Amino acid sequence: MLNLNEGKAKNWQYNLKLKIAEKYLLDSAKIQKVLESKQGAWSTVKGFFQWIMHKLLEFIEVVKQIV
Repeated sequence: MLNLNEGKAKNWQYNLKLKIAEKYLLDSAKIQKVLESKQGAWSTVKGFFQWIMHKLLEFIEVVKQIV
């Protein structure tokens, strides 16, 4: 199964990922609640900080290779 946060799907829009999950994965109300909880302002802020931390760690690795 394709991990939607890696590979080619990494750059897909969130709505497309959600539609795929709804069509193929959502057989239970519990999974749907989890996906709905991922939406909203807090999720956006959290995702932004996770992205920054990821980029910072990549930068640190590059600096380590140079030094």
